[in-house]
Amino acid sequence: MNEVIIDLAKTIGDGGNYLINLGPKPDGTFDEVQAQIIRDMGKWVKAHAKGIYGTRAGAFISEGAYTSTQKGDSSFLFVFDPSNSQSIPLGDYDVSDVKDAEGNSIDFSIQSGDLLLAEAMQNIPAMPVVMFELLHK
Repeated sequence: MNEVIIDLAKTIGDGGNYLINLGPKPDGTFDEVQAQIIRDMGKWVKAHAKGIYGTRAGAFISEGAYTSTQKGDSSFLFVFDPSNSQSIPLGDYDVSDVKDAEGNSIDFSIQSGDLLLAEAMQNIPAMPVVMFELLHK
């Protein structure tokens, strides 16, 4: 299941669409394992909808560690390897606030042009992909 969510996040961060190819069994029902994967994906998408719907590919991408989307003055950082995502190069972006998926501000600092999230990464729940909203100045 984790791999499916990570693949979905990577596709969203690349500005793509994710196709799910499921077919019913001969009796018209779906395999329960596949159905559960779809239900779990739906829960994840619902919890992270703000960073998914109406967005475009983001500027923050590190293969195997994180990806991002962008909408308006916000970037949405999807982290799938917290151990390699504690320092995010910001490039030309200025960040005024960082929020978790529930909209709560989290501690962060900026050092040498990198967004530092080490403290936040220590306190994240065990999930396949965690989303942070970066509010731009």
